[in-house]
Amino acid sequence: MDVFLTVMAVIVGLILLLIPLFHFGRVTLRIVCRDTVRVTVSVLGIPFTLFSSKQKSKKKRRGLTNCRNPDRVLARERRRQRRLARKAERKRLRAERKKRKKGATASKSTAPAPNLKENLEMVFALIRRCHAEAQGQLRLTVRRLHLYVATDDAAKTAILYGVISQSLAYLLEWIDEHFVEVVQKENSVVCVADFASQKTRADIDIRLSVRTKDGLLLAWKLYSIFSEEQKIAGDKALARQDTDSKASH
Repeated sequence: MDVFLTVMAVIVGLILLLIPLFHFGRVTLRIVCRDTVRVTVSVLGIPFTLFSSKQKSKKKRRGLTNCRNPDRVLARERRRQRRLARKAERKRLRAERKKRKKGATASKSTAPAPNLKENLEMVFALIRRCHAEAQGQLRLTVRRLHLYVATDDAAKTAILYGVISQSLAYLLEWIDEHFVEVVQKENSVVCVADFASQKTRADIDIRLSVRTKDGLLLAWKLYSIFSEEQKIAGDKALARQDTDSKASH
């Protein structure tokens, strides 16, 4: 009986602890952009990656270091490799038949990755839609917004710098107009034309803080929001690739 009362007291104590955290605690949504855009959520100081536009790499299979019976594992691995080889051969033959039937001779081109301007527009869209979903009940912190514009040609760099700096100005102006509470770290916003380099790069770290009960719902809605904005950025990259290819011809 004493054990039961102790367990019940612990459960009730945890519930009483979670209630104020749920109502008065805060969830932090972090939007990070370097080569790709990533969104993480931090609950009670514990970060979780929600979404990332970077393709996930396949996990490596466990080796034989901690294996008790290497011979059995090797035999099983050989059988698995033979099955995979037969499966790959059947898949190759089906692909060849399908290719001959359709008369397709050109290989399928890979989709281009979004550039700095398209990633910046995606970050802007995520902030704007989070603000709308949370009905303005957000605290925004700009930790880093560093943009370095560079190409292999000085004239192109100057043009691209003008486009990027204008997009950045729109973003900062919109934030100032719509967010009641904005925290901006010293030297957090940097936009320069790096003529000494040939690669445009970014280091963006923006955080949105909201009450826990609203933040959990917003994190749930972000799934569809991120997918939509990622598709828009990909469509813009494809359109840019088509325009560049037509201009080159």
